[in-house]
Amino acid sequence: TNVLCCGVLLPAAPENLRRFGSEQKDTAATVRWDPVPHDKNGSAVLLYYVLYVSDPSGESTYFTQGAFDTYQTVERLVPGKLYMFSVAAVSGVGTGPRSEAVEIRACGFSSPPLRVRPKSQSVSRIELTW
Repeated sequence: TNVLCCGVLLPAAPENLRRFGSEQKDTAATVRWDPVPHDKNGSAVLLYYVLYVSDPSGESTYFTQGAFDTYQTVERLVPGKLYMFSVAAVSGVGTGPRSEAVEIRACGFSSPPLRVRPKSQSVSRIELTW
């Protein structure tokens, strides 16, 4: 849904937010989204806010991207930690609604497991615990 402000529509929420790229790093993630079409907003998109948070009750960290840049790489993530990403378009009228959030886990693990031991096993399977 578009929001009307002062007789002009705020930009629509960006769509199709997703993790992008075949090369994944332990401490970085790249997200990509579809640009907001001009027919879905009343004024031109000037930039995008890319927001992410690791704790739903915590404060969002954000980056800004130009109107024609529809991706953002976020560095310095904690390996193995889950993050929520969303994107909002900004026009001269204001900031539109956020995209649907997407969960992205930073690849890798912060440390190797300790005290690994078998929990159960069969001929074709072994379950480990640590």
